[in-house]
Amino acid sequence: MKKLIITICILLLIFLTLFFYTKTNQQKQELTIEEIEKIEKYISTIYMWKEVTKDALPKFNTINEAPEKWIWEVVKKNIDNYDLLTIEEINKKGKEIFGDKLEKEYQKDQKDIFILNQETNSYEPISTELDNLNDTFFINKIEKEKKGYKVEIVEYLEDYTEETMGKEEYEISIKNTKEEEISKVKNTEENQKIIEEVKNNIEKFNKKTIQLEKTSNGIICKNVQ
Repeated sequence: MKKLIITICILLLIFLTLFFYTKTNQQKQELTIEEIEKIEKYISTIYMWKEVTKDALPKFNTINEAPEKWIWEVVKKNIDNYDLLTIEEINKKGKEIFGDKLEKEYQKDQKDIFILNQETNSYEPISTELDNLNDTFFINKIEKEKKGYKVEIVEYLEDYTEETMGKEEYEISIKNTKEEEISKVKNTEENQKIIEEVKNNIEKFNKKTIQLEKTSNGIICKNVQ
């Protein structure tokens, strides 16, 4: 009888362990389409161009360790209306994108991202010259966590140099962030074809992990590794 009770207890313990393990894994994997769309939209918001910021998405442990030029270029990219733009609006946009933990502020005497127009007493963006390489990414993995998401992205470049030659049909060169050509696709093919080519050669591309935190206003980036 005693052995039977012990056996039942062991089986019960195994059952409870499996139950909570399964439940925990299900909670990690439960992602809605709306969540995925919000994550992709947010990362697109903060993803820049390497010719401007040296790294489209730099690595950092906290937002205040991130390169300042990258932070304000992200802000500039996401301001919809530049009419009579004030320094307060610039800094407010920074907190909107990166959260209240952002301690950096754009200074009135800075002239590298925005410049003060003395006549209107408002800030105007400095124009950015871009090359024919489109810095982009696709989401490879998403892990749902209690307070946010852990997202792995794969970075790649789309080279549209042939498009500038005036051809109706041309090839888009797919490159890694070292600008090494990995593959080519025709411009008539769908964007999914590009992602397929990157996935087929994924070991040749750079990966980064982004820690996103859920807030009352949406999601913000905590760090990039």
